[in-house]
Amino acid sequence: MRLGKEEAAALRYAFPKTVPVMAGYLFLGAAYGILMSENGYGIG
Repeated sequence: MRLGKEEAAALRYAFPKTVPVMAGYLFLGAAYGILMSENGYGIG
């Protein structure tokens, strides 16, 4: 699937604005995973 010019421009505009949100979710997810692992819970 190829993107058109408008879609590519929209993606280039929007992606940098989503990086801080993505970093926040990754940080919170990692912290939650570490806490759950410390309490004896596994991936499953």
